[in-house]
Amino acid sequence: MSQKTSEIEVHSIEMPYVIVPFEGHHQRKEKLLEILDNSIAAQDAMDGSNLLSTDYHIADQHKGEYMDFIGEDLAKCLAAGLEKIVLHEDSDQDVELEIKDSWFQRYSKNNAHDWHIHKKCGWAAVYYVELPEDSKPTLFQTNDGAVIEPNATEGDVIIFPAYLWHCSPKNKDEDTKTVIALNIE
Repeated sequence: MSQKTSEIEVHSIEMPYVIVPFEGHHQRKEKLLEILDNSIAAQDAMDGSNLLSTDYHIADQHKGEYMDFIGEDLAKCLAAGLEKIVLHEDSDQDVELEIKDSWFQRYSKNNAHDWHIHKKCGWAAVYYVELPEDSKPTLFQTNDGAVIEPNATEGDVIIFPAYLWHCSPKNKDEDTKTVIALNIE
């Protein structure tokens, strides 16, 4: 019995991402950093990463304080950004979302996080709590290998499809880079 095979065709389309300023960032930054400083965290606890600290593998019940502090406003920011991507401009629908996971990552000089995707969610986001001058934001890689550097700055939230390959390049600054990453459904 013969088996018919066919070739799989891969086609590229433009990948949407949106950058949204997080309202109140400058007023909350110092308190948020204080909360993160006092959070339970592990050093270099993620595959393909070289981090100063993260709470990625820490149980959710220990992440409550920083999400209690910014979670409601962060969800509003995420909804506003997703509306720009998923709804037509004449739509009267609201975006419903669920923050499935959140974690922080801190990068000292020369720390990085290798290329990866986020599984089991539709969207991912990064809130840049601290983004020093000589530190780049998240980089994206398209199917054809092109690398895209978004124009995100400290205080911004970038939202993108979770299946889009991305990385955090080496922090070349002496100052710490701090992000809060999120998986969204």
